[in-house]
Amino acid sequence: MPSSEARRSPLKAAPVDPRDMAWEEDVPVYRVYFDGPGAAREYRLTEATDVAEVVAWTDSHRLGNEIASVFVECPAADQPGLARLHRI
Repeated sequence: MPSSEARRSPLKAAPVDPRDMAWEEDVPVYRVYFDGPGAAREYRLTEATDVAEVVAWTDSHRLGNEIASVFVECPAADQPGLARLHRI
């Protein structure tokens, strides 16, 4: 995973038409990956109120200098995927 320094900045923003989406998930499922010295730890979080709650949970469960990444599961007909939302 590239670090935030390696991100392909600058950020770009453009207006959108919300009608161009086919579906929306009201109760998404999140995954949190902790990476540090030793073994990696991975969790699946369900029934979260919002991503802020997931980020707070992630921050409170980090051990030492672990790097934590928060993803949202993106269901698809052919195969599941993840979209990274946050990295601490």
